[in-house]
Amino acid sequence: MDVKKCGAFLQALRKAKGLTQNQLAEVMCVSPKTVSKWECGDAIPEITALMALAEFYGVTVDEILKGERACAGAPVSPETEERNARANNTYILSKKQDSLKLFTIISVAIIAVGVILQIILLFTVSYVVGACVNLALSVAACAVFIAGYSLGGGHAEQYLEGDDLNKLNISKLRVKTIIITALVCNAVQAVIPLFFY
Repeated sequence: MDVKKCGAFLQALRKAKGLTQNQLAEVMCVSPKTVSKWECGDAIPEITALMALAEFYGVTVDEILKGERACAGAPVSPETEERNARANNTYILSKKQDSLKLFTIISVAIIAVGVILQIILLFTVSYVVGACVNLALSVAACAVFIAGYSLGGGHAEQYLEGDDLNKLNISKLRVKTIIITALVCNAVQAVIPLFFY
């Protein structure tokens, strides 16, 4: 296997679709630097990414690894096409879910830090300072979550369908519920000290 030839083939496929490296990176839920490494022949995509790329470009994994089409205009078998489509959907779904999990964890951690700082400041400085710090961190947590939620996989959802799209929507609902619950608990604990003053 010639890695440079494989990279040149991936680059030609991308350009034939009229995409930039950034656009392909967004669709594949990877960084533009990763796409660049693939196309320069510095790295080979992982197997799930290879299968997703094959489906996306309408070629086989073998063709990508060989760096050329098997036969010009040769049809891809329906089984291969279906397998590639399923692999592509699975890959995109897992990347989107991983991104949602990461931003949810970061947001909840920021909220937790806000609660801890508010409690510390309540006893050392004042309730108002603690509440302001907690409020600022809650706003930051919301901003991080919204950014991660909207930027997590870019426009990759348009390539998902059926069960995979349903699974992604369920994941989104779960993370929204987690963040809303954390913010409500945070608001409740911020108000409780008012009853003692």
